[in-house]
Amino acid sequence: NRYIAGSGWGTPQVIYPGVGFRVNWPQLGVDANGNAIVVWELIDDPYDPLPDIWSVSYSTSTGWGTAAGISNDTGAYDSSSPKLAVAGNGTAVAIWTQGNGTSVGNILMATGSTGSGWGSPALLATAANSQVGGPDAVLNATGNGIATWSQWGGSNFTLRAALISSGTAGTAQAISTNTGTLVNPHIAVNAGGTAVAIWGQLNGSRFEITSNRFVPGTGWGSPTQVNNPGYPVFNQTPDPQIHLDDAGIATALWVESNGASAPKFWNQQSATGWGSPGLISYSSSNYRMAGNGAGQILGARFSGQNLYASPAYLVNTADWGAGTLLTSTGNIPMELAMGANGTGLAVW
Repeated sequence: NRYIAGSGWGTPQVIYPGVGFRVNWPQLGVDANGNAIVVWELIDDPYDPLPDIWSVSYSTSTGWGTAAGISNDTGAYDSSSPKLAVAGNGTAVAIWTQGNGTSVGNILMATGSTGSGWGSPALLATAANSQVGGPDAVLNATGNGIATWSQWGGSNFTLRAALISSGTAGTAQAISTNTGTLVNPHIAVNAGGTAVAIWGQLNGSRFEITSNRFVPGTGWGSPTQVNNPGYPVFNQTPDPQIHLDDAGIATALWVESNGASAPKFWNQQSATGWGSPGLISYSSSNYRMAGNGAGQILGARFSGQNLYASPAYLVNTADWGAGTLLTSTGNIPMELAMGANGTGLAVW
């Protein structure tokens, strides 16, 4: 379904009639003109359970096009876990894992645009089966960005990153250490090409929230801990969120859980480093964060079935606001987005 400012929502449309087949991991991207691309993982033959990556495009002038496969799988190979990034200028990249179930694991990336379809996939990494995974990609408004994935580094998985320029990924490098289990990496990039990656990493029996920062002309720095080293044991798998504005200010949001409690924290980073983590005092079962290049940040949270949003972003340097009640009958999953003009959208 499509929302147009000033007009509201239209009518839901089926964009792939895959009745009877399995469709997973739908990913959506929209350019500055309102054109869109969707990619997903598809098993299109009930007698051949190996998934492929499919895509369909939307044009503001002609509507939805015809869906087609973009992974070009052959033989016993399957493709899964796609991620999609679409730039304001219409440039798009899709990245996914590919394997044959026995000995080979690959990371592939295809480049396209909202107006011209997809090119052939390029191989970014290959390793023994199950030793690559978690692909992701981000693009700024001009179509430059970064691709990331996790890859076995000998004793643990490390996070690898490759710059994307003019639709081509450069040489990958490790941006995390090889000292502990790495989980749920995420990355953000701004208009100037600065990027921040964030992830959870196990240190003994405790997870740490760790980040690394990329500066054009300088490169990647060293991994830095974002959360408070002195906080009590934190042993539940974290899934940190990250936003980066055009001034280079990064905002991180995460939950530190030990099974008995799950306090929520946030922190901000400038070019000089991370500040001190702040505790979010308002109870919730699910937090989301979205923002734009101007530095406006929208936070939303569920407390039971009550959904609150804080459009004034960080109320002060000590806490997030309680927010405005949007519904008392909501439930997860919940998604959040914010446009360049500060307009936000919550879906649940």
